[in-house]
Amino acid sequence: MKILSVKLRNLNSLEGDNSIDFTASPIADVGLFAITGKTGAGKSTILDAITLALYGRIHRNKNVLEIMTYGAVQAMAEVVFEALGEEYMCQWTVWRARNKADGKIQGPIRKLSIRTPNTDDFQIIAEKIRDVDEQVDKITGLDFDRFCRSVLLSQGDFAAFLKSGEKDRSLLLERITGTEIYSKISSSAFNKNREEEQKLEQLRIQLEGLEILSDEQIKTLEEDKKELEEKAKGAILSLDKKQEQLNLIQRKNKLDKDMDKVHDDLANWSLEKEKLNDDLGKLDLHLSTRPIHNQILEKIN
Repeated sequence: MKILSVKLRNLNSLEGDNSIDFTASPIADVGLFAITGKTGAGKSTILDAITLALYGRIHRNKNVLEIMTYGAVQAMAEVVFEALGEEYMCQWTVWRARNKADGKIQGPIRKLSIRTPNTDDFQIIAEKIRDVDEQVDKITGLDFDRFCRSVLLSQGDFAAFLKSGEKDRSLLLERITGTEIYSKISSSAFNKNREEEQKLEQLRIQLEGLEILSDEQIKTLEEDKKELEEKAKGAILSLDKKQEQLNLIQRKNKLDKDMDKVHDDLANWSLEKEKLNDDLGKLDLHLSTRPIHNQILEKIN
């Protein structure tokens, strides 16, 4: 939420129409500014105008109907602010009956409007008091109490806070931030502190259990380490040799399997050769009888 401008009419000592544009120079050109003036000049009235326009209430212990300038017949407060990427305008108005200074105060009338796109006009979106309160709370995320605690810190509270002691400052923090929030912060801080103390105690116990080694013990450990390193080197060399032997054994086993296969193939070839020799003998006998083939046929016939 960002307040862009404030307008007021006949509020307390600020008689007539007054306005502040926070988007214009010189205010817009500085990051920080102060509202100063003599007592009764109307400094707090500017803050009253803001809360009147937004919430129809003032942050001081004062009746809103008593805020109208003495002798005036109308009072008004208006705030234009930016929130959720939109511009809104809140208005609060009261007046005296028959427009006479002794007339009974009428109102208030409350309105909440939103600026229409690409124009300087505002369209009313709420004008019932309850609807305005609900919409302002929803749009800004702040109700009246939260707004006063987080945005407005009255002069009395601020001065008292700076000058107070530790106990009084705690009470003022409860008043400013709300008892519930302050209690949660205090409880969270207490629990966090307790957790850290427990961690520290555990570290102390661990530290007490640590044994500081003597120079002789350190020397012995270094010698043991060196001996283990030498053994490790020897084990690595032995492992390399065993791996080499294993590779040779695996190669021999493969060659033995290959030789067995060759022997099997030779045996098969010998059987085939014997079969072929029988067939060749029969062929030779057939060829030897070829010249007398016709004679044998004639005798048979």
